[in-house]
Amino acid sequence: MFEGTVDKFGGTSVAAAENVQNVADIVSCRPEIRVVVVSAPGERFKGDARVTNLLRDWHAARQSHDESNFFSLQRMILERFRNIEEKFGLHIAEGEVSQIKNELENGASLEHTESRGEYIAALLMSKILGFNFLDAASIIKFDDRGSLLRGDTRKAVRARVRDTEEKIVVPGYYGTDRKGAIRTFSRGGSDITGALIAAAVKAERYRNWSDSNLRHADPRIVKRARHIRALSYEELREFALAGASVFHPDAVLPVQEAGVPTEILNSFDPTADGTLVFSDAMPSKGSGFTGVAGERGFSIITIRKPQMNDMKGYLLKPLASLNEHGVSIAHLPTGIESLSIVVKTKEIEKNIEKIVESLKVRSDTPRVEVEHSFARIALVGRNMARVRGVAGMLFTAIAKAGVNVRTIDQGAPEMTIAFCVNESDYEKAIRAAYNEFFLSSWQRFLHPLFA
Repeated sequence: MFEGTVDKFGGTSVAAAENVQNVADIVSCRPEIRVVVVSAPGERFKGDARVTNLLRDWHAARQSHDESNFFSLQRMILERFRNIEEKFGLHIAEGEVSQIKNELENGASLEHTESRGEYIAALLMSKILGFNFLDAASIIKFDDRGSLLRGDTRKAVRARVRDTEEKIVVPGYYGTDRKGAIRTFSRGGSDITGALIAAAVKAERYRNWSDSNLRHADPRIVKRARHIRALSYEELREFALAGASVFHPDAVLPVQEAGVPTEILNSFDPTADGTLVFSDAMPSKGSGFTGVAGERGFSIITIRKPQMNDMKGYLLKPLASLNEHGVSIAHLPTGIESLSIVVKTKEIEKNIEKIVESLKVRSDTPRVEVEHSFARIALVGRNMARVRGVAGMLFTAIAKAGVNVRTIDQGAPEMTIAFCVNESDYEKAIRAAYNEFFLSSWQRFLHPLFA
């Protein structure tokens, strides 16, 4: 029987020696913490390089035989870890970074190389805390295509973690496939590692420590954005998918299904109130606005064809084409004789000519256009469909801010109203939406849990 909590600390929380000391202080005064999951060191200041990015660039330098950059990056990575370990009298980094160099020279994969940031960070943290080190490679399981095997992972975690009384540190972000090769989650995947462990052992609580409390808007854009006291698992996932970067959207489902209470906290202000994530079974009958979030880097593909709306199954044709090219869809607003497909630019930019040609052939129309430099923004809330005029007031506020809306996507439950604007208008639109719904008379519709 597992007793205690699983606590994950993000990249900024372990970015520098003083940040790691904060983590050590948090853990030392919370004896209930049984498992600590860590990310690779992140940004120490605005514009600083994250260790995962340095590792990715190191791998690229090896692939391109750029020896000068290769050794420069090795020194930068070693320096990042040395700056942490020296404060605690440790001497681990040099040997570990040398090992990565040897692996690169012997053809290590990109996923393997990128995962080493979490690996070394966890080794250091285990020594600092006096916990045992448990390599995620032994418990987080993927298939040979890189898809998570939740059942195998659950069994491995329970066998290794649930019935032991030891306290452990686990590196986040990666695991292994059936051939023993390192596989990684998408960026921010340490949240998933923590959630999978917490769910498998039925932890008393899963706590996700970041560099900020969860707020109704990005505090880098809205300086005094209000703190969210509580929200449901569904809202958290919608908010994360919309662009709120404090919690990975794929980390929500494991703890939700297992019924593990989840809390989001600030490692730089550990005594401040966190954000409680609750089950939909808890009382929450009122309507509430969770927040406004967004993300840059989107493109809009527009397909036009006369009488499109009369053609049964027509929508499947362009979607099949995009699926073949590995392109996921952010949202899909349709008209009578046109449809717009919003996608992440990075998913199409390398093969854009082939994708456009494929869409023309599959959709049986020469009228396929692609536009870039858009941001996708979403207003997320609970039971918003019960409140008259939400969409109207949202887009009135956006228009008054001088921002043109290019696409709109609103589902029937009205948990999310998403729209696209030019990237140059992104921050202006975020502020306009926040001011309308969190600093105006709309506050009367906030559920008490959200206030």
